[in-house]
Amino acid sequence: MRKFLFLSVLPAVVLASGCDKPQLPPETVPEIRSVVLSDDGVSMFKGDEMDLGITVDSDEGYAVRSVVWETSSPSVVAVEDGKIVATGKGEAFIAVCVDEKVSDTCTVTVYDPSVGDYLYEDGSFSSQPEDGKTPVAIVYWLGDPGEDDALLAGDFPDCTHGLAVSMEQRTSYWQYWYDVYQSSISEWIAGNAPSFNSIATGIEESDPLNKKMGYNNTKALEAFNADPANAEWPVELAECLLSFRSEVPSPQGTSGWYIPSAKEISMVCSGDLPGNIWGQRNQTSNMELLNVAISRIPGMPVLEGLYWSSSEYDEIDVFDLNFYFGDVYYAQKDFEDNVRFVLAF
Repeated sequence: MRKFLFLSVLPAVVLASGCDKPQLPPETVPEIRSVVLSDDGVSMFKGDEMDLGITVDSDEGYAVRSVVWETSSPSVVAVEDGKIVATGKGEAFIAVCVDEKVSDTCTVTVYDPSVGDYLYEDGSFSSQPEDGKTPVAIVYWLGDPGEDDALLAGDFPDCTHGLAVSMEQRTSYWQYWYDVYQSSISEWIAGNAPSFNSIATGIEESDPLNKKMGYNNTKALEAFNADPANAEWPVELAECLLSFRSEVPSPQGTSGWYIPSAKEISMVCSGDLPGNIWGQRNQTSNMELLNVAISRIPGMPVLEGLYWSSSEYDEIDVFDLNFYFGDVYYAQKDFEDNVRFVLAF
């Protein structure tokens, strides 16, 4: 009897044990949710390069297997492993796709400006007037504006493509009370702001007269005006610049407005003349080209007359440029000349 009971209970225990065995939960597979590019829109100049980064949103433990980059137009912008190269003027799209599951795009606008092109407040360029937009400057020289001006190159290392001159102009004294001051601005700079290069220049080919130094000169003039000791004899031209900056915002991606040096204002009229600008005459081809473009914009004054520079000759005179003949000369600081401000881009 005991043997019968033992054999009968054993299968029941085994069956009960099988019913109570825990079930494992289904395995969770990490997923990717999105990829986002570091920029959704960029502007570049032909020949420039930059890197686009990506941010991947995924579950913990997800391993990215593939990242594929594509461009909609290799003739405008090329891409390889996130590095984009501006190859030509136009607009294109850069796309990135991760694991054939998620993607993002970036619009790339490439500029390749020419002398006479318009520059707008948003940093864009056009060769013809655009409806609904008023240009604030016009391109007058292509090259690296910081090659002579270390201060400009340091403050705006990306502005290596050219110079543009303001569409609008103002009229100003240079320093009306120079005769009361009885000294040059250059002497003040040497004694009070030696970090700036002197704004003084002679008329030889090796002198700063033939260098693009307007940004440095402008910063030095602003420092002079900021000194309370100079409140009775300010440089009105620098005050005029401050007023202009508040009225006409400088385009995005530029150095901001400054007073051109003798070389820089000469380039507006005559282009980049070889050798010494002193003594050159009847070189007005660049001005004529620019005036054609300026004339297309209603209400904008053409280039004509006398224009100040930020380059000083001595305690009495500074350099200006006669746009009727394209020659550089100097005038007393209490004269009233035109001024066009410039910027690097």
